[in-house]
Amino acid sequence: MKHFLAALVALLLSCGLAIGQEKPQEQQPPDTTYPFEYEGKSGIAKFAGKSYDEVWGAVIRSLVASNYKVTLSEKDAGLIEAVHIRSESSKTWGALLGSGKAEEARMTLLVEPKDTDIVVTIRYDRAEKLVLRKAATQRKRICGMIFQKVADSLYPAEKEK
Repeated sequence: MKHFLAALVALLLSCGLAIGQEKPQEQQPPDTTYPFEYEGKSGIAKFAGKSYDEVWGAVIRSLVASNYKVTLSEKDAGLIEAVHIRSESSKTWGALLGSGKAEEARMTLLVEPKDTDIVVTIRYDRAEKLVLRKAATQRKRICGMIFQKVADSLYPAEKEK
């Protein structure tokens, strides 16, 4: 019986290796984060070939799509402030695990023309500290996500025929 089980395990392992080798090597997907710089506590991205109004609209749409509520929108000044809207369950867990307050994450954005580009600067402030992730890592991830959504809106990928 022991020999039978050992043979069966060996057969299953060899089949698994053979199947794994027959598959062509899958390439890792390219980094889908729109390129941006991170200075201090702010993310900065440049959008070329688009008007101020196009970038402004894309930023607002991206915030709303990312579950942010725009609390201040001063288009002439290029200033946008937004607050993240969390689900009731995440508010409850945040209050239980945090200091008893479940404050929302806040974001301040500046949209301004510079030379031939439109520059968007994001300052992300997390109201409560997360234990599992460094604040700088979290800021970079959130900035990258917003910049990518803006870029997807401004530069839609051509659909394959």
